[in-house]
Amino acid sequence: MLFDQAREIRPRSFEELSALGFFSPHSSGIQIDLNVAWRKDNHIDSGNSTAARQATLLTTREGHICDHNCTLQSEANPNGGGYACPAAFTLPQNRGLDPKSLASIQDILVGIHTATAGLESLRPQYLRYLKDSGYSQGIIDGIAGGSSFPEINLFGGNPEMHPDIHELIAQLIREGYSVTLTTTGKRFLNCHEFVSTNN
Repeated sequence: MLFDQAREIRPRSFEELSALGFFSPHSSGIQIDLNVAWRKDNHIDSGNSTAARQATLLTTREGHICDHNCTLQSEANPNGGGYACPAAFTLPQNRGLDPKSLASIQDILVGIHTATAGLESLRPQYLRYLKDSGYSQGIIDGIAGGSSFPEINLFGGNPEMHPDIHELIAQLIREGYSVTLTTTGKRFLNCHEFVSTNN
């Protein structure tokens, strides 16, 4: 027998459960795909205004910019792996994308700030839900006392490929967010200048 079924299970405190990894310092998170881009439209009249060209770009198909090709193995792709990633660079929808069409740092920050405000407005409802679900008051108080800032996960494609990645991370940290990256790690492994850049 792996454990004594008759043994009484003692309720654990929030602090004990946190030390065991059951709770993070954040009660919410935001995941931002930094590498959504738009396919170049080669049929735009060069005499059109910049605004018209941008409007035309936004009507084209979106895709992901990435430096990896994580696709399933097949006859057509004998070197594929075991994971079919929608950001794989050989997929048709990810060819011919315009790197200049990636979201600006200002737009990304506006999105994060808007989502943060929305999550903050839902926080009391979440705490009520925990109480109604029978969580102990100690756990509810522990969660309520944690950071109201969500954890920000930046992913892609490969978030390292965004031209403003260093500036974005530095700004989010200055504002009090915790930041994580979901990344292939290629630039971290191959580019010392990228890793040592400080903002």
